[in-house]
Amino acid sequence: MSLSIRFATAADADTLFAFIRGLAEYERAADAVQVTPPELRAQLASPRPPFECLLAERDGVAVGFALFRRVCALAVERGCARVEWAVLDWNAPAIAFYRSLGAVALDEWTMFRLTDAPLARLASNRSTA
Repeated sequence: MSLSIRFATAADADTLFAFIRGLAEYERAADAVQVTPPELRAQLASPRPPFECLLAERDGVAVGFALFRRVCALAVERGCARVEWAVLDWNAPAIAFYRSLGAVALDEWTMFRLTDAPLARLASNRSTA
């Protein structure tokens, strides 16, 4: 059984959607998934995709995405100073795993999110900001 890691392509849109949906269901936020496989396919096929994604494959079958070792290698190769990510505060297994890697929780930071009407309003410059 060989494990390989590669960048996702437009042909991987259905697989990525399944992983995104599965993670959202685990995080009790299935309704938060607003992307569709055709949208993912179009984004990944564009000349400048709005995101990159790594797929882990075991014997040619996708088994995961965005593995830490390769993400960290890319960060170092690209001259990045750090890698950051978010985890739900109730996800104890993930928190324990991240700490075992040497990651430090940034408890002094608060995450913010813009969606729906406030996002559209800010994007159209109809806000006070």
